Amino acid sequence: MASVTEREYYVWQPTGKPYTVEIAFDVIDGMNVEVMRGFGAVRRRGAEVGGLLVGRIEPTDTHVLIVIEDFEPVPCEYAYGPSYVLSPNDLQGLRKGLAQLDPSSGGQLYTVGFYRSHTRDGLSLDDQDLKFFREYFTDPLHVMLLVKPFATKAGQAGVFIQENGILKSSSSYLEFPFRRRELAGEPEETRDPAPAYEAPLPRPDRRRSEPLASPSPSSPPTSPPQPPQREPAPAAAIVSAPIPIGPKLIPFTISEPTPRAPLLPPDPELADDPIEEIRPLFGSYQEPPPRWKGKLGWMVFSVMLVVFGVAIGYQYAGAWLPTRTVSSATDPYALNLNVQRNDDNLLVKWDRESLAVKQGWRGLLTITEGQDSKAVQMDSAQLQNGMVLYRHVAPEVRFKLEVFLKEQRAVVETFVWRMGA
Repeated sequence: MASVTEREYYVWQPTGKPYTVEIAFDVIDGMNVEVMRGFGAVRRRGAEVGGLLVGRIEPTDTHVLIVIEDFEPVPCEYAYGPSYVLSPNDLQGLRKGLAQLDPSSGGQLYTVGFYRSHTRDGLSLDDQDLKFFREYFTDPLHVMLLVKPFATKAGQAGVFIQENGILKSSSSYLEFPFRRRELAGEPEETRDPAPAYEAPLPRPDRRRSEPLASPSPSSPPTSPPQPPQREPAPAAAIVSAPIPIGPKLIPFTISEPTPRAPLLPPDPELADDPIEEIRPLFGSYQEPPPRWKGKLGWMVFSVMLVVFGVAIGYQYAGAWLPTRTVSSATDPYALNLNVQRNDDNLLVKWDRESLAVKQGWRGLLTITEGQDSKAVQMDSAQLQNGMVLYRHVAPEVRFKLEVFLKEQRAVVETFVWRMGA
């Protein structure tokens, strides 16, 4: 069953389950602002956002009441694409927020779970969500909230609860529209003819004064056409933003209760080209004109095929070229990272016979040229390939290879290549 209390809370209560979750309407309003801002920041699927659910937990012998009074966004630098996957830098902000909102500190409000928007297919948790939740949300009463945004209608949300210490991941016991008007049961004839967003109420005072991240200044938005006159909303800062609908952008007016930290890094490339995973074929820090992008990609791909074909030929001829990627007898987990010049490219190699490479479930190759840095994600198959071809620009390039093993372990090696060295 699902019901709404008098003007203040939406009550989530699945049939036959000893859980009741109450979500304040102003939390739904404010969270919708954050979710739609990320959704409109990147073309195609949008960027996901997330953070901490703040409130209180009131358990009894037979029932658990969780009241969500506020939320605290945890910024993401989107090192792995538009999905909400936290980098090591992002996790520092998460740990800081959890420490500030720990129930042992004696505050009336504390962390009761986690939320994130969901721009992927369906509405469910994946293995990465479960691993992340088990590590940072250890209370068996903590919950997870997923919000799936849409451009032309209210988003769909679901609460995920733990049963016998295990977070149910395949689906929520009860999904609901994530907008005040639908939840409050406003009659259809009283609604505005065009889609709009309710102005969020002022957020309640928090017991701590230090924010998780300081907001960065941004240029003032352009004023959109004014919507139909409505009753005055509580005092809040009015901002303008577009919702992407098909090939056009339709402006709308939303209300932001408090300044937020920037959701995306100041990198126009991320906003213009939302690629979920950087392909480890080549990289360049001087992007050619758009008409040459396709040709350049095919040229480098052809070079990769030639290099790979030569390597296979040497292997079958029994004359494999000497290389430093030989497993160390003293350290079987050594990666033996090595970089060699190959015409105008750099051939990055590591030991395919290393136990770390064989047992690793993913890898991260970070390439740094001067002040610029690029991260190349690799799955286990790409790791075991043992090489990446990279087109460099600077005379000095720093490579760092991280191989992630099970049980929260990782093997890291670095190599600095210098021209003429």
